[in-house]
Amino acid sequence: MAHENCLPWHETTWQLIQRRRVAGRLPHAILLTGPNGIGKERFAERLMQALLCKQPEAGGDACGQCMACQLYRAGTHPDVRRVTAEEQGKSLRIDAVRELIDGLTFKSQYGGYKVASVSPAERLNRAAANALLKTLEEPTPETLLVLVCSRPSSLPATIRSRCQAMPFAVPEREQALVWLRQQGIESPETALDVVAGAPLSALAIAGSDNLALRAQLLEDLERIASGGSGPTTTAARYAKHDVQLVCSWLLSYVTDMIRLAMVPNPPGVRNSDSRKGLTKLAAAKNPVELFEYQDALMNARWMSETQVNTQLLVEDLFLRWDRLGKR
Repeated sequence: MAHENCLPWHETTWQLIQRRRVAGRLPHAILLTGPNGIGKERFAERLMQALLCKQPEAGGDACGQCMACQLYRAGTHPDVRRVTAEEQGKSLRIDAVRELIDGLTFKSQYGGYKVASVSPAERLNRAAANALLKTLEEPTPETLLVLVCSRPSSLPATIRSRCQAMPFAVPEREQALVWLRQQGIESPETALDVVAGAPLSALAIAGSDNLALRAQLLEDLERIASGGSGPTTTAARYAKHDVQLVCSWLLSYVTDMIRLAMVPNPPGVRNSDSRKGLTKLAAAKNPVELFEYQDALMNARWMSETQVNTQLLVEDLFLRWDRLGKR
Protein backbone atom coordinates (compact mmCIF):
# COMPACT_ATOMS: atom_id res chain seq x y z
CA MET A 1 0.00 0.00 0.00
CA ALA A 2 1.53 3.28 -1.11
CA HIS A 3 -1.19 5.48 0.36
CA GLU A 4 0.33 7.76 3.00
CA ASN A 5 -2.70 7.34 5.28
CA CYS A 6 -2.47 3.53 5.36
CA LEU A 7 -1.37 2.35 8.80
CA PRO A 8 -0.90 -1.38 9.40
CA TRP A 9 -2.91 -1.51 12.65
CA HIS A 10 -5.93 -0.08 10.81
CA GLU A 11 -6.25 -2.92 8.32
CA THR A 12 -8.80 -5.03 10.19
CA THR A 13 -11.14 -2.04 10.54
CA TRP A 14 -10.47 -1.01 6.94
CA GLN A 15 -11.40 -4.43 5.61
CA LEU A 16 -14.57 -4.42 7.70
CA ILE A 17 -15.73 -1.11 6.32
CA GLN A 18 -14.87 -2.15 2.77
CA ARG A 19 -17.04 -5.25 3.12
CA ARG A 20 -19.90 -3.02 4.23
CA ARG A 21 -19.27 -0.73 1.31
CA VAL A 22 -19.36 -3.57 -1.21
CA ALA A 23 -22.55 -4.90 0.38
CA GLY A 24 -24.17 -1.46 0.17
CA ARG A 25 -24.39 -1.17 3.96
CA LEU A 26 -22.07 1.77 4.53
CA PRO A 27 -23.52 3.95 7.32
CA HIS A 28 -24.21 7.62 6.75
CA ALA A 29 -22.24 8.64 9.85
CA ILE A 30 -19.21 7.04 11.52
CA LEU A 31 -17.74 7.87 14.91
CA LEU A 32 -14.03 7.04 15.12
CA THR A 33 -12.97 6.79 18.75
CA GLY A 34 -9.78 5.96 20.60
CA PRO A 35 -6.74 7.60 22.17
CA ASN A 36 -4.76 10.32 20.47
CA GLY A 37 -1.76 9.37 18.39
CA ILE A 38 -3.08 6.23 16.72
CA GLY A 39 -4.13 7.78 13.40
CA LYS A 40 -7.90 8.23 13.57
CA GLU A 41 -7.66 11.35 11.41
CA ARG A 42 -5.57 9.47 8.86
CA PHE A 43 -8.20 6.74 8.69
CA ALA A 44 -10.90 9.35 8.13
CA GLU A 45 -8.92 10.96 5.30
CA ARG A 46 -8.18 7.56 3.76
CA LEU A 47 -11.84 6.62 3.77
CA MET A 48 -13.12 9.93 2.44
CA GLN A 49 -10.67 9.97 -0.45
CA ALA A 50 -11.49 6.34 -1.28
CA LEU A 51 -15.21 7.14 -1.53
CA LEU A 52 -14.54 10.01 -3.94
CA CYS A 53 -12.01 8.15 -6.10
CA LYS A 54 -13.21 7.19 -9.58
CA GLN A 55 -10.80 4.27 -9.98
CA PRO A 56 -10.33 2.71 -6.51
CA GLU A 57 -7.84 -0.11 -6.05
CA ALA A 58 -8.87 -3.69 -5.38
CA GLY A 59 -8.54 -3.23 -1.61
CA GLY A 60 -10.73 -0.15 -1.68
CA ASP A 61 -8.03 2.50 -1.42
CA ALA A 62 -8.01 5.57 -3.65
CA CYS A 63 -5.90 5.34 -6.79
CA GLY A 64 -4.24 8.70 -6.17
CA GLN A 65 -4.20 9.45 -9.91
CA CYS A 66 -7.72 10.26 -11.08
CA MET A 67 -9.06 13.81 -11.21
CA ALA A 68 -11.03 13.31 -7.98
CA CYS A 69 -7.90 12.19 -6.14
CA GLN A 70 -5.89 15.10 -7.48
CA LEU A 71 -8.55 17.57 -6.36
CA TYR A 72 -8.72 15.87 -2.97
CA ARG A 73 -4.99 16.07 -2.42
CA ALA A 74 -4.99 19.71 -3.49
CA GLY A 75 -7.75 20.48 -1.01
CA THR A 76 -10.11 21.75 -3.73
CA HIS A 77 -12.60 18.89 -4.16
CA PRO A 78 -16.07 20.47 -4.04
CA ASP A 79 -17.68 17.43 -2.39
CA VAL A 80 -15.45 17.55 0.73
CA ARG A 81 -16.15 19.47 3.91
CA ARG A 82 -14.11 19.59 7.10
CA VAL A 83 -14.66 21.19 10.49
CA THR A 84 -11.60 21.50 12.73
CA ALA A 85 -10.66 23.63 15.72
CA GLU A 86 -9.06 26.90 14.68
CA GLU A 87 -6.92 26.94 17.82
CA GLN A 88 -6.08 24.36 20.45
CA GLY A 89 -8.68 24.39 23.19
CA LYS A 90 -11.32 26.31 21.24
CA SER A 91 -14.76 24.92 20.50
CA LEU A 92 -15.77 24.06 16.96
CA ARG A 93 -17.61 27.04 15.51
CA ILE A 94 -21.30 26.72 14.78
CA ASP A 95 -20.76 28.76 11.59
CA ALA A 96 -18.35 26.11 10.33
CA VAL A 97 -20.83 23.35 11.18
CA ARG A 98 -23.59 25.19 9.31
CA GLU A 99 -21.33 25.52 6.26
CA LEU A 100 -20.69 21.78 6.44
CA ILE A 101 -24.42 21.06 6.64
CA ASP A 102 -25.15 23.33 3.68
CA GLY A 103 -22.47 21.58 1.63
CA LEU A 104 -23.95 18.16 2.36
CA THR A 105 -27.44 19.35 1.42
CA PHE A 106 -26.52 20.13 -2.17
CA LYS A 107 -26.20 17.52 -4.88
CA SER A 108 -22.73 16.08 -5.46
CA GLN A 109 -20.89 18.08 -8.09
CA TYR A 110 -19.03 14.98 -9.30
CA GLY A 111 -21.94 12.58 -9.26
CA GLY A 112 -20.82 10.43 -6.35
CA TYR A 113 -20.37 10.63 -2.63
CA LYS A 114 -20.26 13.78 -0.53
CA VAL A 115 -17.97 13.43 2.48
CA ALA A 116 -17.29 15.48 5.57
CA SER A 117 -15.30 15.21 8.78
CA VAL A 118 -15.55 16.81 12.20
CA SER A 119 -12.45 16.66 14.40
CA PRO A 120 -12.13 16.73 17.32
CA ALA A 121 -15.85 16.10 17.67
CA GLU A 122 -15.75 16.48 21.46
CA ARG A 123 -15.15 20.19 20.80
CA LEU A 124 -18.67 20.65 19.46
CA ASN A 125 -20.48 23.08 21.73
CA ARG A 126 -24.18 22.60 22.40
CA ALA A 127 -25.35 24.84 19.57
CA ALA A 128 -23.02 23.19 17.04
CA ALA A 129 -24.03 19.70 18.19
CA ASN A 130 -27.72 20.55 17.88
CA ALA A 131 -27.17 21.94 14.39
CA LEU A 132 -25.36 18.75 13.37
CA LEU A 133 -28.05 16.53 14.86
CA LYS A 134 -30.61 17.36 12.17
CA THR A 135 -28.19 16.22 9.45
CA LEU A 136 -27.60 12.98 11.34
CA GLU A 137 -31.35 12.41 11.70
CA GLU A 138 -32.14 13.18 8.04
CA PRO A 139 -29.09 12.15 5.99
CA THR A 140 -29.02 12.75 2.26
CA PRO A 141 -28.20 9.84 -0.10
CA GLU A 142 -24.56 8.93 -0.73
CA THR A 143 -23.30 11.09 2.09
CA LEU A 144 -20.73 10.12 4.71
CA LEU A 145 -20.05 12.16 7.83
CA VAL A 146 -17.00 11.09 9.88
CA LEU A 147 -16.67 12.28 13.47
CA VAL A 148 -13.25 11.84 15.05
CA CYS A 149 -13.23 11.80 18.83
CA SER A 150 -10.87 10.88 21.68
CA ARG A 151 -13.47 11.29 24.43
CA PRO A 152 -16.82 10.01 23.12
CA SER A 153 -18.40 10.45 26.55
CA SER A 154 -18.11 14.21 25.97
CA LEU A 155 -20.44 13.97 22.98
CA PRO A 156 -24.20 14.24 23.50
CA ALA A 157 -25.90 10.84 23.57
CA THR A 158 -28.12 11.97 20.70
CA ILE A 159 -25.04 12.38 18.50
CA ARG A 160 -23.43 9.10 19.52
CA SER A 161 -26.62 7.08 19.00
CA ARG A 162 -26.91 8.23 15.38
CA CYS A 163 -23.39 7.23 14.36
CA GLN A 164 -21.82 3.85 13.71
CA ALA A 165 -19.08 3.64 16.35
CA MET A 166 -15.71 2.33 15.21
CA PRO A 167 -13.31 2.13 18.18
CA PHE A 168 -9.56 2.14 17.66
CA ALA A 169 -7.02 0.87 20.17
CA VAL A 170 -3.25 1.20 20.39
CA PRO A 171 -1.55 -1.45 18.23
CA GLU A 172 0.47 -4.38 19.48
CA ARG A 173 3.82 -3.15 20.76
CA GLU A 174 5.94 -5.08 18.25
CA GLN A 175 3.82 -3.89 15.33
CA ALA A 176 4.23 -0.30 16.49
CA LEU A 177 7.99 -0.69 16.93
CA VAL A 178 8.40 -2.16 13.45
CA TRP A 179 6.44 0.74 11.94
CA LEU A 180 8.47 3.34 13.86
CA ARG A 181 11.72 1.81 12.68
CA GLN A 182 10.39 1.97 9.12
CA GLN A 183 9.92 5.71 9.68
CA GLY A 184 13.62 6.05 10.51
CA ILE A 185 13.46 5.94 14.31
CA GLU A 186 16.40 3.75 15.32
CA SER A 187 15.54 3.14 18.99
CA PRO A 188 11.82 3.83 19.40
CA GLU A 189 11.20 1.83 22.58
CA THR A 190 11.41 4.71 25.06
CA ALA A 191 9.36 7.08 22.89
CA LEU A 192 6.64 4.45 22.51
CA ASP A 193 6.55 3.71 26.23
CA VAL A 194 6.30 7.40 27.12
CA VAL A 195 3.16 7.88 24.99
CA ALA A 196 1.42 4.70 26.17
CA GLY A 197 1.93 2.86 22.89
CA ALA A 198 0.53 5.49 20.49
CA PRO A 199 2.81 5.27 17.41
CA LEU A 200 2.12 8.67 15.86
CA SER A 201 2.71 10.40 19.19
CA ALA A 202 5.93 8.41 19.58
CA LEU A 203 7.04 9.48 16.10
CA ALA A 204 6.38 13.12 16.97
CA ILE A 205 8.42 13.16 20.18
CA ALA A 206 11.23 10.95 18.87
CA GLY A 207 11.96 13.51 16.18
CA SER A 208 12.09 16.48 18.57
CA ASP A 209 13.69 17.68 21.80
CA ASN A 210 10.75 16.43 23.85
CA LEU A 211 12.46 13.35 25.23
CA ALA A 212 15.23 15.51 26.65
CA LEU A 213 12.62 17.85 28.13
CA ARG A 214 10.83 14.88 29.69
CA ALA A 215 14.07 13.74 31.37
CA GLN A 216 14.61 17.29 32.60
CA LEU A 217 11.12 17.28 34.10
CA LEU A 218 11.96 14.34 36.36
CA GLU A 219 15.14 16.06 37.50
CA ASP A 220 13.13 19.18 38.33
CA LEU A 221 10.64 17.14 40.35
CA GLU A 222 13.55 15.72 42.33
CA ARG A 223 15.01 19.20 42.92
CA ILE A 224 11.68 20.60 44.12
CA ALA A 225 11.22 17.62 46.44
CA SER A 226 14.67 18.17 47.95
CA GLY A 227 14.23 21.92 48.27
CA GLY A 228 16.83 22.70 45.64
CA SER A 229 14.46 24.50 43.29
CA GLY A 230 11.36 26.64 43.64
CA PRO A 231 8.06 25.41 42.13
CA THR A 232 7.09 28.80 40.73
CA THR A 233 10.37 29.32 38.89
CA THR A 234 10.24 25.77 37.54
CA ALA A 235 6.64 26.20 36.40
CA ALA A 236 7.51 29.32 34.41
CA ARG A 237 9.87 27.28 32.22
CA TYR A 238 7.37 24.51 31.45
CA ALA A 239 4.49 26.89 30.76
CA LYS A 240 6.35 27.89 27.59
CA HIS A 241 6.12 24.35 26.20
CA ASP A 242 3.21 22.15 25.16
CA VAL A 243 1.30 22.17 28.44
CA GLN A 244 -0.89 19.23 27.45
CA LEU A 245 2.28 17.18 26.91
CA VAL A 246 3.76 18.34 30.23
CA CYS A 247 0.56 17.32 32.04
CA SER A 248 0.67 13.91 30.37
CA TRP A 249 4.29 13.38 31.43
CA LEU A 250 3.56 14.38 35.01
CA LEU A 251 0.57 12.05 35.09
CA SER A 252 2.65 9.21 33.68
CA TYR A 253 5.42 9.78 36.23
CA VAL A 254 3.03 9.94 39.18
CA THR A 255 1.10 6.87 38.02
CA ASP A 256 4.38 4.95 37.96
CA MET A 257 5.27 6.29 41.41
CA ILE A 258 2.00 4.90 42.74
CA ARG A 259 2.75 1.50 41.19
CA LEU A 260 6.25 1.50 42.66
CA ALA A 261 4.99 2.59 46.08
CA MET A 262 2.31 -0.11 46.27
CA VAL A 263 4.03 -3.21 44.85
CA PRO A 264 7.67 -4.33 44.73
CA ASN A 265 8.82 -4.65 41.09
CA PRO A 266 5.36 -3.91 39.65
CA PRO A 267 4.50 -4.76 36.04
CA GLY A 268 3.41 -2.08 33.62
CA VAL A 269 5.83 0.68 34.62
CA ARG A 270 5.66 2.98 31.63
CA ASN A 271 8.78 5.04 32.33
CA SER A 272 11.15 2.12 32.69
CA ASP A 273 14.14 4.27 31.79
CA SER A 274 13.42 6.44 34.85
CA ARG A 275 12.60 3.67 37.33
CA LYS A 276 15.44 4.51 39.73
CA GLY A 277 14.47 8.16 40.14
CA LEU A 278 10.76 7.37 40.34
CA THR A 279 11.36 4.70 42.99
CA LYS A 280 13.26 7.21 45.12
CA LEU A 281 10.51 9.81 44.81
CA ALA A 282 7.78 7.25 45.51
CA ALA A 283 9.49 6.15 48.71
CA ALA A 284 9.49 9.73 50.00
CA LYS A 285 5.79 10.40 49.30
CA ASN A 286 2.58 9.35 50.99
CA PRO A 287 0.65 7.05 48.59
CA VAL A 288 -2.65 8.67 49.56
CA GLU A 289 -1.29 12.09 48.59
CA LEU A 290 0.05 10.64 45.33
CA PHE A 291 -3.43 9.40 44.48
CA GLU A 292 -4.84 12.86 45.21
CA TYR A 293 -2.15 14.45 43.06
CA GLN A 294 -2.93 11.97 40.29
CA ASP A 295 -6.55 13.14 40.35
CA ALA A 296 -5.40 16.74 40.07
CA LEU A 297 -3.18 15.86 37.12
CA MET A 298 -6.00 14.08 35.30
CA ASN A 299 -8.16 17.17 35.68
CA ALA A 300 -5.28 19.41 34.60
CA ARG A 301 -4.68 17.36 31.46
CA TRP A 302 -8.31 17.83 30.52
CA MET A 303 -8.13 21.55 31.34
CA SER A 304 -5.00 21.91 29.19
CA GLU A 305 -7.14 21.19 26.13
CA THR A 306 -9.39 24.16 26.88
CA GLN A 307 -8.87 27.92 26.87
CA VAL A 308 -7.15 27.98 30.23
CA ASN A 309 -4.38 30.19 31.58
CA THR A 310 -1.54 27.73 31.06
CA GLN A 311 0.87 29.64 33.29
CA LEU A 312 -1.48 29.38 36.27
CA LEU A 313 -2.33 25.76 35.48
CA VAL A 314 1.30 24.61 35.43
CA GLU A 315 2.18 26.74 38.44
CA ASP A 316 -0.62 25.13 40.44
CA LEU A 317 0.65 21.65 39.55
CA PHE A 318 4.21 22.35 40.69
CA LEU A 319 2.99 24.05 43.87
CA ARG A 320 0.87 20.97 44.62
CA TRP A 321 3.91 18.77 44.07
CA ASP A 322 5.96 20.91 46.43
CA ARG A 323 3.29 20.56 49.13
CA LEU A 324 3.22 16.76 49.02
CA GLY A 325 4.42 15.41 52.36
CA LYS A 326 4.36 18.84 54.04
CA ARG A 327 0.84 18.78 55.42
